Amino acid sequence: MIENGVILAYLLRQVWFCTVFKFTEMVVEHHFMRDLKYKERIAKVYECTAEKGVKVITAAEYLGREIEMLEARRKEIYTSNQNR
Repeated sequence: MIENGVILAYLLRQVWFCTVFKFTEMVVEHHFMRDLKYKERIAKVYECTAEKGVKVITAAEYLGREIEMLEARRKEIYTSNQNR
């Protein structure tokens, strides 16, 4: 898919940016959190960052909070609330 290729290229460019400027963490763009399998979608990014010593985290992790993938779980949450 071209869209995924473009997104992957963007993220890999961000990895390069992190290594050039000696950043140790990279925050995942929030739209990825709409997919429960976001780590699989950007596996190449995790691979590249591990090689460069950069840790990929979510905004929630950056803030010291639990990851709550509400958007990705919207249907599940909506259905459970309808059954109450």
